[in-house]
Amino acid sequence: MDDTMILRNEAVKKGDVWVATCLELGIIITSPKLENVKSEMTKAIDLYLEGLEKALRAGKDVRIVPVPHYWLRKLRFDLYQRLQRLQESRSVVSRIMWKKEHSCAF
Repeated sequence: MDDTMILRNEAVKKGDVWVATCLELGIIITSPKLENVKSEMTKAIDLYLEGLEKALRAGKDVRIVPVPHYWLRKLRFDLYQRLQRLQESRSVVSRIMWKKEHSCAF
């Protein structure tokens, strides 16, 4: 059995700040630069998982709570990723326009 967990992360620009969300863990971070979002989210996820591990070892009950409307956001994220792959493979004739300066998925 595979122990891999897929963590979907999305970032949206709100004003001068990027707001990134991990859909599965419900973690939200902010950063003024898109280039820093991925590394900052990775650090936040690492800290979250370390805390989760400590709590489990201490015998505490833990519950991972995804973001509100998780299934809809997961579906949107997965569709966006599939469309991006199709567009990159040039199998889509018509161009799909995304406002890359306002949102991204990683």
